Amino acid sequence: MPRLQVLELPEGAGDERPPFVLVIDEVRPGRVASKSKHAPAVAFLDDVAARLGARGVLVFAETVEIPANQVSPEAWNPVQLDEGQGGHVFGGDGTVVPLRCISCGVLRTDWVSSGRLCVSDRSA
Repeated sequence: MPRLQVLELPEGAGDERPPFVLVIDEVRPGRVASKSKHAPAVAFLDDVAARLGARGVLVFAETVEIPANQVSPEAWNPVQLDEGQGGHVFGGDGTVVPLRCISCGVLRTDWVSSGRLCVSDRSA
């Protein structure tokens, strides 16, 4: 599944806020192509970047690790729920990190905060 990251750029004279680019990585190789071949997709991404104030969008098939975006393992507190579902509460402020249900694929945060489970069952 593609990931979206922010890569901060060095500030220049006249920048009102820190400049950045959006980085989308882990994109299926067939979806990463030249600008001329996929002009509508490139135009869409350029529009998204402009609306967010980004200087541009970089798309990669490979995993791109941005050191400034890395979180130390000590910042994560594992949470294990009774039914075997798990998640993480980020840091000491209780921010919940969402989990993707392996049954229905829905991204939810309430598994961690309340222990509720997905009622979807694809085996039926």
